[in-house]
Amino acid sequence: EYGAAQDNMQRVVVLVWAGLVAAQAAEKHFNLTIAMRLAMEYGQNCDALGQHCEPNFRAYERDGGLYYHNSSANTGDPGIEMAVPGDADMLLLDGFYQAVTAVNGQVPGPAIEVDEGDVVHVRVTNKLDNEATTIHFHGMFQRGTPWMDGVSQMTQCAILPGQTFTYRFIAEPPGTHFYHSHHGVQRPYGIFGALVVKPKQPRHVCEEVGSETMVLSVWQHLSSESLYVLRDGPGFYPDGPDKAPWVWSRDASGKLVGEIPMASGLINGRGRWNHNRMNLTVFHADLELGKCFRVVGTQEGKALRLSVDGHSLTVFASDGYPIDPLEVDSLIVLPGETFDLSVHPDPTSTRTTANKSFWVRADTLEVGLNHSALAILRYPHAPEADPVSSPRACTSLHRCTALNCPFPSFHPTQFTDCFSIGDTRDPAPAAIPATAAQPPPTSVSYTHLTLPTKRIV
Repeated sequence: EYGAAQDNMQRVVVLVWAGLVAAQAAEKHFNLTIAMRLAMEYGQNCDALGQHCEPNFRAYERDGGLYYHNSSANTGDPGIEMAVPGDADMLLLDGFYQAVTAVNGQVPGPAIEVDEGDVVHVRVTNKLDNEATTIHFHGMFQRGTPWMDGVSQMTQCAILPGQTFTYRFIAEPPGTHFYHSHHGVQRPYGIFGALVVKPKQPRHVCEEVGSETMVLSVWQHLSSESLYVLRDGPGFYPDGPDKAPWVWSRDASGKLVGEIPMASGLINGRGRWNHNRMNLTVFHADLELGKCFRVVGTQEGKALRLSVDGHSLTVFASDGYPIDPLEVDSLIVLPGETFDLSVHPDPTSTRTTANKSFWVRADTLEVGLNHSALAILRYPHAPEADPVSSPRACTSLHRCTALNCPFPSFHPTQFTDCFSIGDTRDPAPAAIPATAAQPPPTSVSYTHLTLPTKRIV
């Protein structure tokens, strides 16, 4: 019975998919391989995923440079300190030496860019040693293809180690989205990347001139499973078991926002940990044109407040949908959200912006804690050094504005006015036709569908 049901389902899938493909003009193909990779490993003769290097060494950062000792493993010989070549293919993250799950050897994974209406084929190969996985395409309608939604054990059986599965779906709706693992708690540990669906017709200025992707993430040095077990156990003891435990953090409204200590924040896979000087992501800007971004919030558990020193943000779209442009000083990005925006120098600082760099900040909302992801916005001819810029000072006379606040207001001493997404407007609202009143149904019938109960893994 089960085999017959499977055969019937496969016939339905083939027929539906054939109809979808026939209606589309273009197909796009992508290959994603999920595998472990060592961060801060300098290796030679590695494979395409950065694995199986020979020889390989542990790299470390000092004064902004990367170094390693040319010793062999298990010899006890420290070797000679040498500089890592500038063209070395390394996974850097925040400079902490650890094994992580990566997509095609990268964190974040490679961006998937398609056009609205394309038929997208994503071939996913699982090269993890002992974990299954899936990929969910966050924001896609999946009309007619719900089995391609990538939710493990809900819309599909997980992809087992050594197996390959091909997702096929229509790229809709247009806008900024992202993909990520939807199996267990894998997503925060590296299995995520941007998914951009370009519209048939540009809907705002950034879609006309082009945007750079900015992927925000909260990074940890323990596996997600370990963090959740510790959270539900005695807790975290950052200074040792004989010292005070970690105290859960809260935002300005008193809401719990931090059950787990945060190791670092990353922007496009780069960050800093323990006050090191790892190279950060650098975005290059033009003084006349400004800079457009597609912002993706892949982080787990924490909202991040995005701002750029000396600049204002103009937000054009939320979760792929256009809004009336709204200019604010900062934007709060919650997990799973995406925004399209541009940044422009404040009018009072335009003359002093040229030849300079500015901090891009993604700060948590935790009160009393300084947790941030950092990147650099650099103008032509600016020195290749850390910026010396500062955030805008919010005062009673010159109040700041923030979009997408998860609470009604900031503390009064922060002098910041909140806008929610509910305060934004559709730039081209469609009229909703009136519908005639319908009489209530006199009876309701239910159809019971019996499905096979045999479990497939």
